[in-house]
Amino acid sequence: FAPLQLSFFAVGAPGILLAIVLLFIPEPTRKDVLRTADGEAIAKVPFKEALAYLWGRRRLYAPIYIGVTMLAMIHYSGIAWAPTLLIRNHGFSPAQVGLALGLIHLTCGIIGAYSGARLVERLSRKGEPEAHVKSILIVVCLLAIPSLIAPLLPTAVGMLTLWVAMQLCLGAYFGVGTTALQVMTPNQMRGLNTSIFML
Repeated sequence: FAPLQLSFFAVGAPGILLAIVLLFIPEPTRKDVLRTADGEAIAKVPFKEALAYLWGRRRLYAPIYIGVTMLAMIHYSGIAWAPTLLIRNHGFSPAQVGLALGLIHLTCGIIGAYSGARLVERLSRKGEPEAHVKSILIVVCLLAIPSLIAPLLPTAVGMLTLWVAMQLCLGAYFGVGTTALQVMTPNQMRGLNTSIFML
């Protein structure tokens, strides 16, 4: 094996061990399930009926699907273009770009995801019924200005400072969006809805 191949194996091997451990963890009891008129839990919803259910509520689901997709486009386009911007406009070497953006993405992704969850919890405690959706709206509002200004700044420090703010926001949206779909969807259809969302 080449050293690069060995590094992939070393990174992937713990995942295989974790998957084996997960086989022995029992699945929790389902809550918030669909029930028949008699009150019995429906064990499985046929695929066609689940799609009909989701399609029938498309005005509820479509804004989250579309909004989170747009945020993902901002996120991925930024990831693609930021290195080139730093190299061309600010004289960074590829190694400097990797270090700067790597540290920002690593730390801000984690902090952003945690902060997004805390924001939802805070809004939920205040009795906000649409806490997940409102959190996404807050993230979008906070993201707008740094996203527009960061690429235009004349200094690398200014650009990277706003890049930190952007990545904090972008770290928050995805977990909140997928959780919103889970909360809105009956238990038996959550996996299907999430898989469609991930497409």
